[in-house]
Amino acid sequence: MTKSQTFDQNFFKERTLVVASKHNKEQVIVPMLSRAFSLKEFVISPLDTDKFGTFSGEKERTLSPLETARIKCKEALLHSNHDLVIASEGSFGPHPHYPFLVADDEFLLLWDKRNNIEIWAREVSTDTNFGGCKIDNLQMLLSFANQALFPKHSLILKDSKDGFKYLKKGISNWAELVQSASSLLKMHDSIYVETDMRASYNPSRMKVIEKTAHKLLQKLNSICEKCSAPGFGLNRIIKGLRCEQCGTPTNLPLIAIHGCLICPHEKENHYPNGKKIADPLHCDVCNP
Repeated sequence: MTKSQTFDQNFFKERTLVVASKHNKEQVIVPMLSRAFSLKEFVISPLDTDKFGTFSGEKERTLSPLETARIKCKEALLHSNHDLVIASEGSFGPHPHYPFLVADDEFLLLWDKRNNIEIWAREVSTDTNFGGCKIDNLQMLLSFANQALFPKHSLILKDSKDGFKYLKKGISNWAELVQSASSLLKMHDSIYVETDMRASYNPSRMKVIEKTAHKLLQKLNSICEKCSAPGFGLNRIIKGLRCEQCGTPTNLPLIAIHGCLICPHEKENHYPNGKKIADPLHCDVCNP
């Protein structure tokens, strides 16, 4: 696709979307995209996405979520006659801006191979039950299970957190949980229980993926006014909003630059947070 070429704003219409997912993510991704773009149909890729890493630790996750989603898309199309694919990847841990909070960090990437366009969206949410706990009795297990929103959210049992030999995923009822844990505790002084973060076993994560899909839809509907390519959005932030008290530039946003994925067109949005001056609280001079 050349930089001078223009796009048909309806080029998603009547196309087939390949979904690179093993855990039913299409349930929250496909409906809104289908309605918005009149997709012809969607198909689930036979790709085993667990080979790129698992939350439960059988397979180490070595790539970033975005790069993993990118590889999922490319491999999914190797098994398909289509050229439009979407993949999701998430990670769990400290919030990127508030490390004392636990967050679900989700990426959703759409790759249009025909038009050579890659568009992605990200959602960081603290609405997650992510966690794990070493236990040595059933009372500890039941306490953790209640905190983890069990049984609506499934759990995983291991004989140890790392280097485990026993692993049972997708536990979703009390009888199974207690029976499995009781058997393990007869053989081990302590065992490990953790949340099952696969989307089909974790409604909280599925909701965050749905929010990510909504963000992606908004981005797809953002059209470049020069070449009509979708995905016109934030490219970079220029910091430097000046302190109200001393006039020193701070690390707060001064200009947001939105741009096209294909052509050089850009637009500057001054004072993107709606503030023309910064509170001295954010100034390294006034509040060192």
